[in-house]
Amino acid sequence: MGGGMSLLLIAATPASAQTVIFPLEPLLQTQIFYSVKPSQRALVTAMIPLPNMYDTKVIAVGEPSLTTVEPLFVTKAALQNHTGIDQMLMSQPISKAITTATTVTVTTGFSSANKVSGSFKLSDAVTFGAETTNTISFAEAKAQTTSTTDTYTLPSQNIKVPAGKQACIYASLIKVQAKGNLALQTKINGKAIYHLRTTPQVSDLYDTVVKARSNGAPALPPQLSLNSSTRSLDFSGTATFLATIGTNLEAKTYLYPVEATCPDNAPATAPTAKFSVPAT
Repeated sequence: MGGGMSLLLIAATPASAQTVIFPLEPLLQTQIFYSVKPSQRALVTAMIPLPNMYDTKVIAVGEPSLTTVEPLFVTKAALQNHTGIDQMLMSQPISKAITTATTVTVTTGFSSANKVSGSFKLSDAVTFGAETTNTISFAEAKAQTTSTTDTYTLPSQNIKVPAGKQACIYASLIKVQAKGNLALQTKINGKAIYHLRTTPQVSDLYDTVVKARSNGAPALPPQLSLNSSTRSLDFSGTATFLATIGTNLEAKTYLYPVEATCPDNAPATAPTAKFSVPAT
């Protein structure tokens, strides 16, 4: 591309071995340059892309993988029967405030002066547990985390306690780790401006890229494609999400002599009774 304005071709630089964020404006400048007739390229003194992003979406892809993790101990309590007959005793409600964090990591995105971000609700991928909403920057290579705190309550329970015994109650939050994939989508239109010496030339961005393609411009990144129906450049990127979610608040009861002290932790043996409620 001899003479006139020199053009620097900027490739996407991986932020990590698994992440690619490419700069949009330099890429569009290349397209603008190639849209100009070869005989006039030496006269080009400025190339100004003005992209506009719209119809931005973050979509859960497929089913997330779910892995059970170590239950979170909530509390312990005791119901004591000092009488000589069996009794039905009522436990106190058990509540626990739990924080759910969802981390999203962009694996393929792009940066632009016109910043673009999309919203991801955890409930779009997982149908149980707490709700979080992440606002995801398509240009951010670092993990993006949003958290929310909810209080889970296990209602009072009627528990049969034999004479001279106590029911030791241990409550835990049963949790799973959800991991899944996301599709990042947006459409790009706008204007393309270049100067022939000092005279500005303005054209539609979509038409500019189409003309550049026919003039042998370097290939677009695979995440960008021309959409003739909407006259836009369509971006299709990727991300992953990771969240640890409470599924059930569970209580187990074990019987001990009334004069004994409830152990700090629930024993490994089968409980006398067990009950749970969904962690919603």
